[in-house]
Amino acid sequence: MAAPLGITFAEISLLANSRLSLAVSEFARDQGKFDQFHEQVFHAYFTLGLNIGELDIIQSLAEKATLDTNALEQALREGRYLPRLQGAQLEASRLGIKAAPTFIVEDKEYIIGVQPIEVFQHVLKQY
Repeated sequence: MAAPLGITFAEISLLANSRLSLAVSEFARDQGKFDQFHEQVFHAYFTLGLNIGELDIIQSLAEKATLDTNALEQALREGRYLPRLQGAQLEASRLGIKAAPTFIVEDKEYIIGVQPIEVFQHVLKQY
């Protein structure tokens, strides 16, 4: 599906534990570099097939996104972003979200999982 858009997907042979990459994403958000890190993580996992649950891979991606890796290491050691991740998990549970990705449109309509573009077009035309 992505080929017409010039996007290449790797054969995903593992389901990476994304908790570490989510914590670093929050660090990147606080540093004003969320988009840069987010791009690196998605490319690493979906295009290169790398395990984004491994610390050395995440550190390399953080460097590419020009994050302060010393400050990042300190934040991870302290578990600084774990409460934020737990809060997001509780909010998702409260909303009944049990799958990723889940898209919420106007707090009414849920699009669950990977769906064809036509599903998004149909839902969005209603709003």
